[in-house]
Amino acid sequence: MNMNTLINVLAFLLANYGGTWAITFAYVAGTRMLNVVDVFAEGFDEAALFQSYLLQTYVTLFICCLFSFSFFFLKNYWRYVFLMAPLVVPASYGLFFLINHPA
Repeated sequence: MNMNTLINVLAFLLANYGGTWAITFAYVAGTRMLNVVDVFAEGFDEAALFQSYLLQTYVTLFICCLFSFSFFFLKNYWRYVFLMAPLVVPASYGLFFLINHPA
């Protein structure tokens, strides 16, 4: 295994691992910092929101991880677009989910 292959594998793993943290950061940013959903309202079930949020965003992350696997087979600049998909798409979808959540 040469050095370029090792760097590509590490970049792939880091992008997909970073996607899981981006999902969590998007939830905290959306509920605590941006207050798009009032989770402190009386009678609001935040656990149900979090469970629904994680289910939908992790499915999106899994699909993006499959797309990011094409990073190893493409040779032009599009390979980096597919590599960064797990970092951008699930977190963006998560914020979209929180903004459109009926509160």
